[in-house]
Parts: sequence; C-alpha cells; structure tokens
Amino acid sequence: MQHRQSFRKESFRDRPLHRAAADGDTKAAVECLAQDINPYEPAEKGITPLFVAVRNRKEAVVRLLLDQYEEDLRSIHETIKHRFLWKVEATGWRSRPILIAWSKEECERAVELATNCPAGIPLNAQVFVWLHHMHDGHRFVALDVANRSKMVIVFRFIRQLLPNGVLSLDRNDYRENYDNCLQVACCYSTVEIVDLLIARGASLTLGSGTNDRTPFMAACEMARELMIEHLLAKHVDRFDPTARRQDGKNVVHLLVQMQNHKLLDRLMDRLVQYRVKKFRETDSQAFNQIFFYRAPGEWSGEHIWHHVRSPPIKQLCAKYAEQYQLDVTVKLPHSIVLEHLVRQGLLLDYCYKMIRKDLSLLRLCGEYDEFAVLRSCIAIIPRLLKASSKRNQIKLQQADEPGLKFILKHHREYFLCDVDKLRESTVGMHCFKDLRKKKSSFVNFLMEVIPELQHAINEVKNAKKQTYELDIDFYDVFEKLRKSFTKTVEQLEVNGKVLEEYRDGSDQRSFLHTAANYGDLTLLERLLERNFDVLLPDRQSLLPIHLTYQESAFELLLAKNESSQLQYLTEEGYNLLHVCCKRGFRGPDVLERLCAKGIDVNGAAPDGQLPLSLACCCGTVRFLLKRGARVELLNDQLVAANISNMRYCAAWELLPNIAHLDWFGKIAHRYLPWMVGSQNRDFFSCSNERELAKHEDIRRILFDSLYKHSRQEASELFATVCHRAIVCCSRWFLDYDYDLNYDHADYMGYTPLLGLVSYMEEPNSDIIERLLRKSINVNAVTDRKQTALILFADRFRSAQWYGHTVDTAKLLVNRGVNIDAQDENGNTALHLAFGGEHWELVAFLIESNANVSLKNGDGKVACEMAPAFSQRLYGFMRRL
Repeated sequence: MQHRQSFRKESFRDRPLHRAAADGDTKAAVECLAQDINPYEPAEKGITPLFVAVRNRKEAVVRLLLDQYEEDLRSIHETIKHRFLWKVEATGWRSRPILIAWSKEECERAVELATNCPAGIPLNAQVFVWLHHMHDGHRFVALDVANRSKMVIVFRFIRQLLPNGVLSLDRNDYRENYDNCLQVACCYSTVEIVDLLIARGASLTLGSGTNDRTPFMAACEMARELMIEHLLAKHVDRFDPTARRQDGKNVVHLLVQMQNHKLLDRLMDRLVQYRVKKFRETDSQAFNQIFFYRAPGEWSGEHIWHHVRSPPIKQLCAKYAEQYQLDVTVKLPHSIVLEHLVRQGLLLDYCYKMIRKDLSLLRLCGEYDEFAVLRSCIAIIPRLLKASSKRNQIKLQQADEPGLKFILKHHREYFLCDVDKLRESTVGMHCFKDLRKKKSSFVNFLMEVIPELQHAINEVKNAKKQTYELDIDFYDVFEKLRKSFTKTVEQLEVNGKVLEEYRDGSDQRSFLHTAANYGDLTLLERLLERNFDVLLPDRQSLLPIHLTYQESAFELLLAKNESSQLQYLTEEGYNLLHVCCKRGFRGPDVLERLCAKGIDVNGAAPDGQLPLSLACCCGTVRFLLKRGARVELLNDQLVAANISNMRYCAAWELLPNIAHLDWFGKIAHRYLPWMVGSQNRDFFSCSNERELAKHEDIRRILFDSLYKHSRQEASELFATVCHRAIVCCSRWFLDYDYDLNYDHADYMGYTPLLGLVSYMEEPNSDIIERLLRKSINVNAVTDRKQTALILFADRFRSAQWYGHTVDTAKLLVNRGVNIDAQDENGNTALHLAFGGEHWELVAFLIESNANVSLKNGDGKVACEMAPAFSQRLYGFMRRL
C-alpha cells in the first residue's frame, strides 16, 4: 500500500482533479469535470481521483465522482438495451473490461474497430470501450476481437487506451494490478464511504493488488476491527470471508503469519460457522478447510505451521485443534502434519491423544521417510533412526543414552540379528570417529550395552590416524597456540607431547612453517625463542622462510642462520630468490636484500628456470628488469612453463618485452584462452580488458596466433566470450574477420548467437547484427530447445537495459528464425513475451504471424501466460 505522503495534494501538482480530491474541494472538482478532465485517468501506481478521495476520506468528492460514474454508466445501459438488444437484467458485461476513448480521434477509431454483432462474441472474450464523445451515434462499443485480420490493430488500440483508465469501480488501471478503491477504503477510509462504494456496484468478491487480496483481507491485514465487524455484520452475504488469495492464503493464514492472536480468536468461530451455513460442512470439516495452507509453488516448502511461532498463537492452535479436531494426516512438503508437529514440539498433547486413539497413525509416511511419525515420537534426537530401503540403521551423529536404552529395550533382538549390519551402521560410520573424540563417555556406554561391538570399537580406538586426522589435530593445536601460547604449551607438556615434534599430515610442516605462512609475527617470535629450526624442510623441501609473504616475517626468519638459508637449495635446485619470485613476493626491500647478498638475478636453476621466468607478480618483474635481468635469456619453454602460475599483471609487465622476439610466436596462442579462463565480464574487465585495448599490436599478435594455431580453439573462445558478455573480445574477433566456425556450440548447446542474446551486461546489439550477416544457423537451440528468439523474448526486459528493442527480434525473424519454435516446456517466443508483459514484442510477433493457438506443456496458449488480470483484456486471442 502506498505511503500516506503519496495522497496529499502536493503530490499532484500537474493533476488538478487529483489535487481537488485530495483536498476535498468539491467546487474545484466540479470545475475540473467541466473542463473536460478525465476523472478515470490514473496517475502513477493506478491512483485515480476517486482513489485519492477515498484514501483521504473526502466523502463529498467521493459522492461527486460516483455520480459522474453513474451518469457515464447510464449511456452504457442505454446501448446495452437498445443497440446490443441484450436483456436488461443481464449484468455479466460488468465483469468485462470497459476501456475509455477520451479524445475525438480515439472515439472515431473505437467505432471503426467495433463489431457489428456483439452477441456473436462470447462474453468472456469481450472488450468494451466507452466513448467520451459520441461518434456516429455511439457512446459504447464492443471491439471486434473475433476478427483474426484485425487482431494486431485491436491489440495496439487496447494498449493505446490503457493510460485513459477504466470505467469500473473494481479496477483503476489495466497496466498493472493495483489495489482498487474498495480495498483502500477498507484499509483507510470510513464505513460510510465503504457502504457508498458497495451501493454503487463495487465488488467485495473481486481481488486486486498483491496476490489479488479481497477488501476483507485488506481490512484484516490492517487490523481494522470496526471495519471487519461492519463487513461481517452488514455485507457478509456479498463475499466469502474464507476466500483465498492467489497464493492460497486466507485471512486466517495472514493473521497467523502476523502473530495477531487477538483478531484471530475473534474471527475463527465466525469463519467456521460461515462455512457450516454456506457449504453445509461440519465444524471440523469447515475448520480444516480454512486452516490448511500449502504454498502452490512446485518448489516452495512453505505451510502454515512455519508461522506458528509466538506463545499466544501456539495456544490458540492447540485450542482449535481440540475444539475442531485438527486433521493430522494432511500432507505437507516432504512430511505430514502429525510428524511435523511432533518433530517441532507443537500441540504434543493433542498429537499423542490422536495416536492413542489410532495407533495406525504411527505407520504414516513422510515423503522421504517410511517411519516419519514413529521416528519423531521416539524420545530421542531427530534422525536417530533412518529408513534405508526396508531396513533400519542406527545413526550416531548425536548421542542420546536414554534413546539408545529405549531402542535396545524394545528392539534389541531385531538389531542383533545381523551384527555385521549393526557394526556397519554404528562403528563403521564416518561420524563415529568424531563421536569417539567428542563424546567418549557415550562410546563407553555403547560398549557396555552392546558387547558385540566391543572388539570393533577397540579397533577404531587403536587405529593409526589418517592424514586428514593428523591435519585436524595439528591445526587445532596451532589455533590454540595463536590464542594462548603459554597455556597451550603447558598443557602439551603435561600430556607428554613435544611442541617441536608436531607435524601436519599433508605436508609435514612444523608450527614454524604454518606461522610463517599465516604471517603471525607474534607466534613466529615465540617459536623462534624456543629455537625452532629454520632449516627444517617440509615435504616439498621448503623452509619456513619460503612460505611467508610479509617482509617483516621474512626478515625475522632470515636473521636466524642467514648464511645457511641463503645457500639452501630446494629439491628443484631453487635458491631463495627463485622461490620468492615463484611465490610472487612483492616486497622490493626483501628482493633487494637477496641481490645485495650476492644472489644473481640471472642465475639459472638446474631446470633452466630464471628468476624472471618464475616471477608471477608485476612488482617482481619490474624489480628484476630494473636490476638487470636479461630478457634475451628467456625462451618459449621457460615462459610457457610458468604462464598458468603468473598473475595477469605480471604477464602484461613482461609481454611488451618479449612480444617482438622470434620465439614468442610459438607460445602466443596460449595467452588469450588463459586470459579469459573462467572469468565473466566483470572480472575480465578488471584483469585484461584495459591492457588488451591499450596494446593494440600485442592484441593482434595474440588473436592472430590463436587462429593460426587452431581454428577450432579460436571458434571455442569466440563462443565463450559471446556467452560471458565479454563484448570487447567478441568485437575484436569480428573486426579481424577470421574464418571461424560461428556455429560452434558449447556443452549446453550455446552458439555465439545464443550466448549473445542470453546473457547481457553491456550493449551488444551491434555484435548480434554483424553476426547475423554471416552464414550461421539462426535456428540453433540450446540443450533446453531454446532458439535465439526464445532466449531474447525470455530476457527482453533486461535486454532493453542494454539498448535492445524489438528491432533485434525483427533482425532474427528477417534472418529466418522459426517464430513458432517451442522450448522444452512447449513455450514459444510469444508465450514468453506474454508472460513477461512485453507488449511491443507481443504485437511484433503477432504481426509476424506467430501462431497464437499453440499450447505449451501446461496446455496454455500464449495469451494465457499473461497475469490473470491482463487475461481479461487479451483472452480473446485464445479463440482466434
């Protein structure tokens, strides 16, 4: 509902009738009507002058506007009686849209498009137009919606008239489903205005706005008790107070959701008695019909019990369950009511009472559980038992001794009939190892009550720890050292453990390695004070100093046995400078110090690698070049071996220095696929786009090299950048005009064209237009049978953000795309255009002879995909 500020007269500076309605100025309102101002024309969000007057409780203006409405309605009655020759008592036409032709040109056009035989068109397809100016003796016409040749013209004319508003008290605007006047009256206005609207024909049954809620629902949501009492006392014969919204909720569900226990308690019995009287149900049947709710969505798991939270609401539900005999067998998503209530601890007294009356309730199943109710009723933690086919296994993720005693007391023979299966379901489970650590007392209890498992449990206890277990233990102690070093060391010593002997399971690293890797200076200092060995290598022959990225940590470690660390070589023969370059060490002070100690910036490792070839950060590359690193010592093998380890910035620091060398052409083809990698447009724009745009000569070398190396790989990359909205690369490929396979499809069937229309983050209409000039298959489909036109229609709203219009669809249609192709759900582009309310696209597709009668997998024709309130306007198409 709109904020109160939206209805003050200051909000309608260029709408004098709205201003008069907001101010309650009947004189000004009369003058506006005399000046031929349209009283039905809505402002933003469907706000008409009548809507404003109702919202502001200006009864005099409400009466004035309703009088004008009745006067205009009389001309319709006259036409119905004397021109259409329909029975006066027939009122079905009131439920059909009555659009408004306000200007003389619109009135003339309405008469041109009118049918000569309204009776020949089914009432549920009729679209009427009221003419502000009489034309050729007409003030009210029925559009010729049954004529296939006029369909597009009529459709466009309907769209043209929508801004004029609707001659109705139940709809303000057919462009969007906004709240109507009666709904806002029930929320904010007086009972006198509500009665006035109802007396003039406003419907209490018709829903509007969000989820098509009724006026009574709106009053309940606003907790307007006097209005609710008035509607139930005076008008209950005009509406169903237990009716449901579009999402399946009624007032009971809304009140439970809002935790409004007071209003719920006042209404429940009256709602039940309404159904008893109206539908001849018993009290219990009526209550269960009212109370049950499950969200209609296929994937939604919402139901009313999710909202039973506050103690007062819980108490009320318990009271109603007893009073009206709640049906506990009703199905819920993946469960049933009884199982859900027991599991959540709701209405337990009532649930147990029902079970005692009928023990067969214990056999009821949830969707994924053969023993849903029984398992929830056993006094142990949820999921202690799990059905697996027809056999039960005991699960021990959470220990519960009373529950286990209960199980063994009543079912011991069953579980011991297959000891191997029992062992597999307990000791053999992965979680048992964690249980052994965290709840050793329960494991001991298990050995006592099931002696048959004693041997298996002892085997687990005495088993050698696996690598991941060693890692867990190691890092547990490491975190304790970081938080409380002294206390942790004391505890370890009490347990007879030596801090220096700890190693992780994966890499055989000490705490000094790990502290260096974490950059924890405080812990490093404390470990070095305990004389941790800085020359102790890990499994990869790396010292702690090789693992740090911080200059301060590096210097702290290097200060201990500096000469030995400078002379140390890894298994690969790498010195400290090699390792620092490979790890992307960016600190110039550290690199400078290593060079000052005599390490050669051009020194080769046994495998030929140089510091410059290993450098993976731009700062490292710049430093090495400044210190005299010789580019001519590089070759294609050295650079190619390290491309995947480089950061993009390092590559762009090095490329201008090597792109002109003879050997570069041998590896240039590897760069573009590496630069794109798995990045989307956002990341690519930050990593490589700017440099590719800046270095045009290098860019051309990279693109040409890739195409010369492999037409297939170049085609794959073009399809990739099209699908990921990396439009700069898509344009460069087209600029260079390679003979690519422009129909190359990825694993989901996306060709470049399909990728371009399916995902947009920047304008790409020029790329699509250029691609369509090539010899491509415009009817290629994805793995979901979506053509380019279907994808474009599905994403038309976002496509418009990036400059696309219906012209893109025209390009596709003119190029020969199958306009009636259907995706895996049977939807055509027209189905999706209607569903997305893309009306210009709808008009174009119909003009292009799209089949309006094709049905999708749900049996719906295209116009039935539109929102329910829009189908009143366009439902005539289902009959053409």
